[in-house]
Amino acid sequence: MDFQIGDYIKSEKTLAVHYKTKDSISKNKEWFIANVPSIITEINEDYIIVNQFTSSPDRKYIVLKEDFKFCKKCRIEGEYICDLNWYPPEGKLKISEFTEREGVLEFNSKVNKLVKSLPTEDIISKILSDKFGQLNTPQGAPCDTIQTILNYNIEELRNHPTKRINNMIFNRCSRWTPPIPDSYSYEEYKNSINFTLPIGTRPKDFCLPSELVDTMKEMIRQIICFKNIDPEIKQNVIKNLGLNASECSEIHKCKWSGKEIDVLDYSSNYASKDNYIEICHRDPHDRFLARNMYWGFGESNRQQGGYSEKERVKQIAQLCKYNPEMMELLRKELLKQ
Repeated sequence: MDFQIGDYIKSEKTLAVHYKTKDSISKNKEWFIANVPSIITEINEDYIIVNQFTSSPDRKYIVLKEDFKFCKKCRIEGEYICDLNWYPPEGKLKISEFTEREGVLEFNSKVNKLVKSLPTEDIISKILSDKFGQLNTPQGAPCDTIQTILNYNIEELRNHPTKRINNMIFNRCSRWTPPIPDSYSYEEYKNSINFTLPIGTRPKDFCLPSELVDTMKEMIRQIICFKNIDPEIKQNVIKNLGLNASECSEIHKCKWSGKEIDVLDYSSNYASKDNYIEICHRDPHDRFLARNMYWGFGESNRQQGGYSEKERVKQIAQLCKYNPEMMELLRKELLKQ
């Protein structure tokens, strides 16, 4: 082992590891995620202690000697950690992103403190209580417990003619977990060293720490611009979270339907077909960035489906091109607006 304190390493396999507690080690294990950089903070003959990029800054994982064979030192190129597979762009990550996590934690604390200071009966308090967690952490795919997955008979599952084990996407993990490209097939996963193990997040959920605060601020700005928001509460949020007041004057509208979102009609239950508002992507193939995200009606989200706005416009153009009567209908609909 040629590792040294301060080195950045990655594991080619997702591992289940313990972490250090104040006085000992954790009872339960957590995932040490494949192809995520970690910085070594301690070295022992039988283990190394690391902080993984996707964990909190103070989480210290214990990687045992028996798992060293999966780990390799990351190549450093200037201010970048390199050869990280799916991290954009080109499998590189700025070293500074490790410290940018602190800014996310600080903003989360600021929002939680603000919510506690608001009147509990105020609708802004309810919306932020319901929705802020969805901004900070993506809702991924359901996944079995670590112990259940470790007890799988991998070869039996790998060779099963019909059973599909697709645990590759984490549920409720960091937004800067590696984004699994759409081109990565189930066959590749099934034949990989990580089969049955979670390895990443959906590209549309991916956001670096240096980007996430801006995205969360934009989504909160939209919330306080809903119709019928208490002006006093609105100004309180603007002041406490450092939002740009000049961008908070117009009522927020769903970009798909063009209709104003009225806070008096708010209701939301995750996965409900009757959600009034949901997190929407202008382009589901793009990332969780301020330019791409907005609050829209649940029905609008379902109408858009898995297509970007541009893809939908191209589909309409094609329909009109080959069906003249549709072009006339489109013209009439546009005149109604």
